[in-house]
Amino acid sequence: MTDIVVTPPAVISITATSPNAYTITATQPASVTVTAAVGNVGDMTKAVYDTNLNGVVDNSEALGGVAASGFVQTGNASWVDLTDGGATTLHTHTGSAVTSIATTAPITGGTITSTGTIGIDAATTLVAGSMSASDKTKLDGIASGAQVNNISDVNATDLTDGGSTSLHSHANDHARQHSITSTSDHTSTATSGQMLKADANGLPVNATNTDAQVSAAVTASHAAVTVADTTSIDMTLTGQQVSAAAIFGTGAGVVAEGNHTHSSPALVDPSVADNFVSFSNTTGAQKDSGKGLTHLVYTLQTSGVAAANPSDGGTIYYGCENTGGATANVRGVYFPFAGTIVYASVVILVNTVLGDATTFSCYIRVNNTTDVLITDAAQATAARQQYSNTGLSQAVAVNDYFEGKVVFPTWPTTNPTGVKVHFIVGVQV
Repeated sequence: MTDIVVTPPAVISITATSPNAYTITATQPASVTVTAAVGNVGDMTKAVYDTNLNGVVDNSEALGGVAASGFVQTGNASWVDLTDGGATTLHTHTGSAVTSIATTAPITGGTITSTGTIGIDAATTLVAGSMSASDKTKLDGIASGAQVNNISDVNATDLTDGGSTSLHSHANDHARQHSITSTSDHTSTATSGQMLKADANGLPVNATNTDAQVSAAVTASHAAVTVADTTSIDMTLTGQQVSAAAIFGTGAGVVAEGNHTHSSPALVDPSVADNFVSFSNTTGAQKDSGKGLTHLVYTLQTSGVAAANPSDGGTIYYGCENTGGATANVRGVYFPFAGTIVYASVVILVNTVLGDATTFSCYIRVNNTTDVLITDAAQATAARQQYSNTGLSQAVAVNDYFEGKVVFPTWPTTNPTGVKVHFIVGVQV
């Protein structure tokens, strides 16, 4: 490039328009003098060695840092080897360049020069080949370490004729030992219809007793045993008869061994002293009179009531009147004898409209102080529903009293109408 000499105060601007061309514009003064500096001109311009103006010598960029010896020049021997389509140590061919394939057994297909099918024959006992799926399954089923063991024709017959043999046993076979000490097969000598007994080996043989002896032993019974009236009886009744006087305290007579019935004594007032006498279960000593029937149960019931329409959330009491009411302690049903309430039932009757499935609670209220729950799952969804509690244990005295108590719910959809409620109480004395 020619040097440009600018003498101040001259001002110029230089713009490159191509690798080999520049535009020089003078702004002050109106013209400039361009002179060439001797000795400052090179032998190659940038337009020649960097044609794309990216700051890298073109030939150096093309080599990519690899020495020229690492490249094949067009026209030399190596270039011909790479481009003439033939095989060379400088490269390999694709599959399309293979012209033929020769096969040998068990590979099938012969010599293929263009197209063909290559396969493999199945293996036989004499020729190698591919293994079938069934053969592979059979091979996998052979246990590790298994060996081939030959057996004689005699042994083979023993194994296949259905009989027992020393070589195997059958599922239904069993050992000979059937008794405590026997080591041989047993043969029963028992006679059909005869009584049997066990011999010293535990095997069945005929019993020596005659049929008449056996019959007499089965039907034999003891003579009647009479026991005098007493406040305590301690004896074993197996195979014996007991006098009626010992049981009932009445006249002579016997109660035969086996199935029999007893007549019921007349009912008496248990409140009268000495009508019943109880005895200790352990010592036999007489206890308080008037309490002998410790398992007698009597029942009390509330009166029948007229149908009513219960209100949401109301509590109603039932007892000796024919209507229920919201006030407690006015309808008491009194206990005539002391005892324990052991069960109670409540019956819900709906005569008109059935209610929805909302549940509510029913109680026995004793002496207006104690609520005994019968159920907390009562419903008015049927014409008649009964709920019972048989696991109660509420003590009551003579002249204590109870009322039936129902805590009705708030029915969300349908209130029952025409409802009757009835209570039953069982008392054990």
